[in-house]
Amino acid sequence: MLDSSRKNKQIRNGVNTLLASESGSGKTLAFLLPILNRVFYEKDEIPLPREDNSKMFLNAEDLYYDRKYAAKKLSVQEKVAKSQMRGAIIVASSRELLSQIYSLIRRLDVHNSLNVNRVGSSVQLFSPIAEHITKEGEFRNKRELMTEQVDQVSVKNIINNAKWELNDIMLTTPMLLKFLIDDVSKYEQYDINPSVIALDEFDLLFNNPGMEASMLAIMRKFGGSSDKNFSKFNMRRQFILSCSTLPAQIQGKK
Repeated sequence: MLDSSRKNKQIRNGVNTLLASESGSGKTLAFLLPILNRVFYEKDEIPLPREDNSKMFLNAEDLYYDRKYAAKKLSVQEKVAKSQMRGAIIVASSRELLSQIYSLIRRLDVHNSLNVNRVGSSVQLFSPIAEHITKEGEFRNKRELMTEQVDQVSVKNIINNAKWELNDIMLTTPMLLKFLIDDVSKYEQYDINPSVIALDEFDLLFNNPGMEASMLAIMRKFGGSSDKNFSKFNMRRQFILSCSTLPAQIQGKK
């Protein structure tokens, strides 16, 4: 049985937390409420750039120009000093589960004041792709695509349209988050720096052969100590693990 009040307080205090309870017991609400509370507090402390507040996605040409020409070349120390730990990333195994989480966030965010980026959603999937990134005519104006084509378009769009500093909460699957991390790291390795990462149904995320490699890369990036410059953030970053079936290894069973 989920002790929601105790767990809620634990999450509010920034403690790494494991939530394990049967489906329908309120696990999603138990980790979403403290996350939203933290994000609203951070928005008051670190407001988004005013000119970009209404712009969830930048087009690929703008990002390409910013990366190649406008971005000031900083030293590693300057990049670390510039990096701000803020916002939240919620990782789940499927777009369907992420859609449910998104709907709940929107019901809780009554004033619609949060920028929530659903990585891989149809909003990004069919948004324009820059000419210099996608071959002429490729996927353009097509609504019915094969699965592998959907993945290709989705990845191209999130890499070229998603800008972390415009996000309060990012909802993503492991593979798409790894693609985004790998791409951003080429230009600004300390840009994506969330205060909290929630792994919903984490037992599925780590036990699925198709997601295992991506999850390991994500954990090394945001929880590891190999990057000494980024490890100071990782030591303070909060992880929330939620599942319906607690793996036997964690329960101490063979």
